[in-house]
Amino acid sequence: MNFKHEIILEYIKDDLDEINDILNEGDFTHYTEFINEIHHQLFNEYNYVNSYKEAMRWIGKDADVLINMQIFVKNHEIDNYGEPQTDITQLAKLVNSYVYIKGEEILNEKPMTDLLTKLYRSIDRQTN
Repeated sequence: MNFKHEIILEYIKDDLDEINDILNEGDFTHYTEFINEIHHQLFNEYNYVNSYKEAMRWIGKDADVLINMQIFVKNHEIDNYGEPQTDITQLAKLVNSYVYIKGEEILNEKPMTDLLTKLYRSIDRQTN
């Protein structure tokens, strides 16, 4: 399922651009740690959406999208945790879980791993 792939990718890139700007200013405090745990930092520290209204706006009015998201999240959680973890009837939780899962997939795509490697090396060179 690639629903909102580009939007999630832009969300990641925006955060990485901010990090890169800070690194270019010479502030390397805590960024090695951040890069090592980037998925956690981007998708666990803050909710992507905070309310039912935001979630509805993000999902849109297509019922098939909602159903496919619910199936996608439920199947992912069963495959990885043995049972569903997210109450997929709570739309904000559904969206946040979906973005979490898709974010992990995006971070593992080749262009993103190359970018993260480049950022990590930049930090490493500046701190050593």
